[in-house]
Amino acid sequence: MGMRWLASFVAACIVVGLVPSVVHADVTPVTRSGWSQWSGEDRYATGVAVSEATFTGTVPHVFVASGVNFPDALAAGPVAGLAQGPILLTRPGSLPSVVAAELARLRPETVTVVGGPTAVSVETVAAIRAASGAQVVRVGGANRYGTAAAVAAQVESLDTVYLASGQAFPDALAAGPAAGRRGAAVLLSRPGSLPEETRAFLVERQPSRVVLVGGTAALSADVRDAVVRALPGAQVVRLAGTDRYDTARRVALEAWPGGTRTVFYAPGTNFPDALSASPAAVVNDAPLLLTREGCQPYEAAVGSDFLSPTSKVAVGGKTYTGSTVCGPKPSYPFPADLDCVDFASQRKAQDWYDYWYPKVGDIYRLDGDKDGKVCEVWPPR
Repeated sequence: MGMRWLASFVAACIVVGLVPSVVHADVTPVTRSGWSQWSGEDRYATGVAVSEATFTGTVPHVFVASGVNFPDALAAGPVAGLAQGPILLTRPGSLPSVVAAELARLRPETVTVVGGPTAVSVETVAAIRAASGAQVVRVGGANRYGTAAAVAAQVESLDTVYLASGQAFPDALAAGPAAGRRGAAVLLSRPGSLPEETRAFLVERQPSRVVLVGGTAALSADVRDAVVRALPGAQVVRLAGTDRYDTARRVALEAWPGGTRTVFYAPGTNFPDALSASPAAVVNDAPLLLTREGCQPYEAAVGSDFLSPTSKVAVGGKTYTGSTVCGPKPSYPFPADLDCVDFASQRKAQDWYDYWYPKVGDIYRLDGDKDGKVCEVWPPR
């Protein structure tokens, strides 16, 4: 990887490209074929389950962030992965006992608390110190954007930055493993304007490439223009899909164009279970796709087929592990042929078309006159 992760809060530099020989983290890669499901009874126990499955022995570094809100943990994810350590979650005012036990098991040298005292209280920091026996330091800013910039500042020789909305979690979640793969960091922005904390970081560090994750509703054209002004010589690209599931697919395929052995999956509508997934995905060189409850989104199914993993990891107890693809039947993978006669009614045909057309187009030419109405002659001949 050739990237050095400079931890200002650690006495020595950690060379990420040489992590196995320098850091001595006991990392267990995913080897089980098919599905694995890592979950606990709540978000805190799920974070511990991810840590236990990934870091089976001691680690030098652990990151702790609030489990009540998402921005701090998402920004820290790729940096924790580069440092080959987990992210554990805590309540702002008290350390869950399951997390305290995991800190004692991991025996880290350093615990980095991400966020200010509102996110993780002074009393909770004291409990972290007592449970881990480690040096505990805090990295944070005045707000979520400043905290993300402070975390990103721990990455030295930063050539690429992923920029995602700080108001919603899905895009930043999908960006984390991709950023980790590229030795990059995740910064956060308001949807309509680039925060000063983010702009100042870009100006200071001068990355050569910025990847905007999400469409213009997530990061507006004004945000893109502000990035271009801050970095006039940088390549600024946007990875965006039709929705959060499609954006996650595009991020994964851009970073893993040749496929991968392992893919992580997390809920696209429920952030707590997903917060601890990013470091585990980074150390497994795995992208993260988003799912729904009860079915796989078409975009995740197509992404999985392209990536062709032998191992699939579902993070959280409600993350879907079946093969049913969301949407009216027939759904993906589609049959070779489909005609109006295959539907029970014109209404059923229209409903099928209205759902699938934005995703795949009129692949069966059901709308002959291209007026948006299908199977207009009913019953079909």
